[in-house]
Amino acid sequence: MMSEVKLANIDGEELRRELEILFEDKEKRVFFMQMLATSVKETNELLNVVTLMLESPEILQNPESKMKICEFLKKHKGIIADLSESMKVFL
Repeated sequence: MMSEVKLANIDGEELRRELEILFEDKEKRVFFMQMLATSVKETNELLNVVTLMLESPEILQNPESKMKICEFLKKHKGIIADLSESMKVFL
């Protein structure tokens, strides 16, 4: 296993090589990379919305905006839960 310091400074090619070592089965490796990429994307979208709410709390005063944000958060909560369930085989 890689140290946290090495993992924090890894580039894409190094990550690919490490995953090839970790997952000799190409199908598992591809699945893991897809789940990882989707997880990062979803986390980024969630952080963007949370940042927007923190920087502009008045947005929650508008009922329509508040409803859209709540729907967005519920949707992404479900997506993250599904991703977490799919990733259990790797944890």
